Amino acid sequence: MSENLGLFIQSTDSLFPENIPVLHCADQGDFDMTRDISIIIVSFNTREILCKCLDSMAEYLAEYDHEIIVVDNASSDGTQEYLKNNYENIDLIENNTNEGFAKAVNTGLRSATGRVIGLINSDIIFIEDVFDKILNIFDNDEKIGVVGCKLLNDDRTIQKSAYRSYPGFLEEIVEYGGLSDVFERLSIPVKYSLTVEEHNADREVAHLKGACLFLRKEILKDVGFFDERFFMYREETDFCKRTHDKGWKVYLLSSASVVHLHKISSDKLEDKGLNYRLSSHYRYLLKHRGRLEASLLYAIILITSLIKWLFIKVKGGDGSYYMNIVKWHLGLRDI
Repeated sequence: MSENLGLFIQSTDSLFPENIPVLHCADQGDFDMTRDISIIIVSFNTREILCKCLDSMAEYLAEYDHEIIVVDNASSDGTQEYLKNNYENIDLIENNTNEGFAKAVNTGLRSATGRVIGLINSDIIFIEDVFDKILNIFDNDEKIGVVGCKLLNDDRTIQKSAYRSYPGFLEEIVEYGGLSDVFERLSIPVKYSLTVEEHNADREVAHLKGACLFLRKEILKDVGFFDERFFMYREETDFCKRTHDKGWKVYLLSSASVVHLHKISSDKLEDKGLNYRLSSHYRYLLKHRGRLEASLLYAIILITSLIKWLFIKVKGGDGSYYMNIVKWHLGLRDI
């Protein structure tokens, strides 16, 4: 039986198993912070763009005491061999299986020796020295725990980088359920993402998109490591939430910009990407908002996806994307 039936047929243990606790520094041995900065990149079949990412940061990192750790999740595109032959200055950790993003990040965190740690997607391109700005803001405000860069599209337009609140039932409906027009007509304000204008000022936020995050290593003593129950998606939202709950600030540094070639990494997952996204969104709600909100969202997404599929089919379209979502919710398909 599919794990996605955990909300209504099985217990929630299948979506949110308790036998994988959040790791804490006390479990991880020495707490080394001898370098200025550690960069951790998780890779999975993105050799070409990963190399562009590494090349783009090299010149800007040169003046800092740094290390680059690449955790490869069993890529089949020759990533591991290519890195060993062409990038001798990086620390390569080779996983035998794809263990998911959160678990791979934790593997990198256990090896990192920087007082500041950058968690960088392989589809990030550095276009300026953001590292000086990042280190300065951590030095100037000791309560800042996590900092995110402003993300730009390849054409340098602003990409959604940060959020003013944490996702709950209404936020998920507006953002992913396709009901934003309904809420606007009913004059129900649900302000979740920052506006484009709000992305242009440095500000404290609720949570950040996880493509280019920097964290103060010290907070791991308080917050713990990433929750490995999130295979992919929402793991950074959960981490930011736990960071806030411990009294640390989460901050968007708008003056530090990077290019994010959006979806290049996640597209490598093929159909499984949708499975991971749906599972992680429900896991987050179960963890932080409870079974009721998660169950309501489950029902609404199922119904709206079915309506969208019917509407598209009536108009002669394909609609398979929405039918896949319907099947996933009914436990008829693991996608």
